[in-house]
Amino acid sequence: MPGNNGQHQTELLLMSLLINLRHLARKGLELHGELSVEELDPGVADEMVRLPYPAHYEVFVERPSAAVVVHGRLEVTIACVCVRCLKEFERRVVIEDWNCEVLPGDEETPVQNDCVDLTMRAREDILLALPQHPLCEPECPGLSPPQTPAHDSDAAFQSLDGGSVWTDLNKLKW
Repeated sequence: MPGNNGQHQTELLLMSLLINLRHLARKGLELHGELSVEELDPGVADEMVRLPYPAHYEVFVERPSAAVVVHGRLEVTIACVCVRCLKEFERRVVIEDWNCEVLPGDEETPVQNDCVDLTMRAREDILLALPQHPLCEPECPGLSPPQTPAHDSDAAFQSLDGGSVWTDLNKLKW
């Protein structure tokens, strides 16, 4: 984990990514925890990608100046439906090098009561990392073509009396 040079405080396990800035006064802080399914809810019904499990994070937070700098790892397991074959599968989405910076006066991530909540920033980056067209495997062949009847495919062009449908057309005179 970044910052393992003796300058960080004790690890904390949190449910959301809420950071108390007073804990960053002198040292960085290593955090790990999870974001609940409710916190990750994308607000849209996507039939191909769902978030049924919480996301996990391991981050190092520091405040080298007035800005808060966060870097670490985000991970979530998603439930998908392959867009080619419609098979259900699960896939792990990992953001190995997640970075976030909160500048003073940031309207998207305001500081309230000496705390900053980075849950929405982490949620946004997780949602951006989700596959747009999930495939169960890169070379998925898709759905199998429908099975053709065992009899000759020309049989579909035979009339009920056994003659060809073209017979009547061939009788026309030009």
